[in-house]
Amino acid sequence: MIEVIQLEIYNPTTAALETLRVTSAPDYFDGEGFYLPIIAERFDYSERLFDRGATSGEASVGVGTVALGNTDGILDKYKTYGFDGRAIRIYRLMSKTEPLSDSNLYFTGTVSSPEFGWKEVILNIQNRMEILNVPMQEATLAGTNSGAGGDGGYEGSEESKDQIKPQVFGRCACVEGVVVNQFWLMYGFNFDREGARKPVYKFYSVHVKGMPYFYSSDYATADALKAATIGAGYYSTCVAEGLIRLGSVPADNGKVVVALADRADAECTAGAVVARVLEDNAEFVATQDFSTDGLALLDNFNPCTVGYYVTGNESIASVVNALLDSVGGWCVPNEKGVFEFGLIDLPAVLQGLGQQSVFELSSYHWADSIERAPVGDEGKSIPATAVTLYHTKNWATQDAGALAGAVPLKDREFFTKEFRQVKAEDASVKTVHPLAPSLEFYSLMNDLQPFSLLNARFTSNLSSEWQTENGSWTRTNDWLEFTPDGFSQGTIAQELLLNGGAFYGDTEVQFKVAATYPVICKILRDGGEIFSQTIAAPTVDSEVTLQVSLPPAISATTASIQFCTVDENTSFKIANVRWHLARVGKSPEEECNRRLVKESTFTERYVMDVADPVCQQHGIRPGRLVTLQDDKRFGLEEGKVFLVIGADRDGDSMTTTLDVWG
Repeated sequence: MIEVIQLEIYNPTTAALETLRVTSAPDYFDGEGFYLPIIAERFDYSERLFDRGATSGEASVGVGTVALGNTDGILDKYKTYGFDGRAIRIYRLMSKTEPLSDSNLYFTGTVSSPEFGWKEVILNIQNRMEILNVPMQEATLAGTNSGAGGDGGYEGSEESKDQIKPQVFGRCACVEGVVVNQFWLMYGFNFDREGARKPVYKFYSVHVKGMPYFYSSDYATADALKAATIGAGYYSTCVAEGLIRLGSVPADNGKVVVALADRADAECTAGAVVARVLEDNAEFVATQDFSTDGLALLDNFNPCTVGYYVTGNESIASVVNALLDSVGGWCVPNEKGVFEFGLIDLPAVLQGLGQQSVFELSSYHWADSIERAPVGDEGKSIPATAVTLYHTKNWATQDAGALAGAVPLKDREFFTKEFRQVKAEDASVKTVHPLAPSLEFYSLMNDLQPFSLLNARFTSNLSSEWQTENGSWTRTNDWLEFTPDGFSQGTIAQELLLNGGAFYGDTEVQFKVAATYPVICKILRDGGEIFSQTIAAPTVDSEVTLQVSLPPAISATTASIQFCTVDENTSFKIANVRWHLARVGKSPEEECNRRLVKESTFTERYVMDVADPVCQQHGIRPGRLVTLQDDKRFGLEEGKVFLVIGADRDGDSMTTTLDVWG
């Protein structure tokens, strides 16, 4: 088999790119030029989904080497050329007459600095994961906003100069923005890599010292927002430029935190967010640089919302890894350098999702080379008895003493903790495995069940979002008082756009009510009533919690909560209205249980040597399923399906050591 390499290099003399062409066979010509027959040691390459033997964690960068003969100094002239970060393509051909094509393209990646020796030049090679090891964001505040009146624009004060401009991808609870104009109490939350302000989909809530500010209005531009009149305790937004402005100075210089998203929930799934990170920050093109099939599979499997808030020097690779690991995903570039994605789970689960075994390997293929190996996760091949999943990240934790005394306990706990957590346990595992460990995983998935801070989108701010019929309302402190017109039943309602999201199942409504006569609470979906309950003669400041089970619906356009009078001429007051949509996607509890099943199931790992042409022909590589069959050993008589988690390729022996798990 002939190895053919094309390598881009930078000529500092001509300030231009050139292509270095080398091969393992003499007299090879591809129609454009001859190749130097100087490959001394063929391409050795190791790639895997995670660390060796592991089935979770950060994606591994595939690495390899090629040795080029240089005994006559033919490569010495290239010692000052730029190799690092340049593209390399490696082909494997059956004969010198076979043309170069995608069908015999073996590897696409990048090169780091070569090692020039007296007899050889060693090319150190990485797959395209390496190109993601660059900062997500390097744009910073200029710090030019000075002078009375804040006419210096929206680049912060001199004290904030060089502070990273944040970026939001997905849906995030509790983040802290940067002060872009200290005189007008304006804060920025989303900027592109060049530093320009980017839009957000919505600001769901604003809290200072843990207490909510109330929404006022949205403005089309930053200048319009700056010129607006905003009442004390209120905030206004410019979603088109990712800005908010407060109507009053935060008490005691309290931390200003918001819940926000760059897109609607349906576009805040792990696959969708990863795609945006790659497109916006890595300048990737879908289908050309990365496959969308695996991302769609992840979103279909778990369409929960996730989010990442960039405030420092984190790399694109680390952000992509964190998002994928949140739902059990993996990422690895294929032979063409196109990034592929998938789910890491038991092979039976993957088969249930439509993934098929690409080939059946038997003792004919591995001879006597097959060996059992320990699984490289924390459990070291011992099934786990418990899994703790940390989720719903708080990006701006605060000390308890920094919060106002009136902050509810439920919200106080979230403001002060970086994560919420759930735990799943199977005590029976220890009957068989007394040393069974407890494992911990961190996820950026959100829990959108009834917690007022996280569900600020569904929490009334008692502002202009309320609509009335046959009556009017006034606001006094935290209370909204409704007065009917006396001619017919009066109603006050709040409507939410669902963007196609589900609205069904167990739902909770909480509110305070004060009235002399009964008040009716209704829930509507697309204008149709699906729930109604009368609150009988509530007393002053009565706390009401309604547990509601709503009929099924795949999707809806709007959902509404409505309060109305029983009699035509009776008024009432409401406050602290909180209502919560049913979750879309897996809950943290469900994801935690899924991981427990994976980690508590006795799994096996095998390594074996297989001829590399077999792997190349059948597409056997990390992320693929294969079937192992052996008539004599390890209970493989009927054949079992395993997931390939790693592959070490030896170029000279043309052998691949496969690492499989299942």
